Amino acid sequence: MTFLFFAIASILNIVVILFGAKSVKAFLSKHKTISDQRALKDFKLLARNNMKGALVMIVVGMLSVICSVALVAQYGPISLLPILTVNVPVYTFSQKMIKAEKRSRSLVCEPSLQAEYLRVGESWLKKAWPDF
Repeated sequence: MTFLFFAIASILNIVVILFGAKSVKAFLSKHKTISDQRALKDFKLLARNNMKGALVMIVVGMLSVICSVALVAQYGPISLLPILTVNVPVYTFSQKMIKAEKRSRSLVCEPSLQAEYLRVGESWLKKAWPDF
C-alpha cells in the first residue's frame, strides 16, 4: 500500500511539473518581451497557475517523503533504488522548470508595465497564493 501511495504521489508530481513546464515554454515562445497589457495578462495567468501547482507539489512532495521513509523502514535500503529512480528525474525536471520560470520573470518590459510585472514576479517567488 505504501508503494502505491508513493507511485501516485510521484505521478502527480510529474504531471504538475510537465504541465507547468509546458505552460512556461508556451508563454516564452509567445512573448519575448512584456510589451503590452496582453503579455502582462498572460504572465499573470502563468504565475497564478504555477503558484497553485507549487502548492500541489508541496503537499504531494510531503506525501512522497513520508512514503519514502516508510518504504525504507519496511524494505530496507534496497527500496532506495525505486525511490531514487523516480525522484532523480522529478528533481531534474523541476530544476529545468525553475530556470524557465526565472527567464519568464526577467523579460524586457515596457516601462509603463514594469512595476506591475515586477510585483507579480515578486509575489510569485515569495507568496503562497496569488494576490494579483
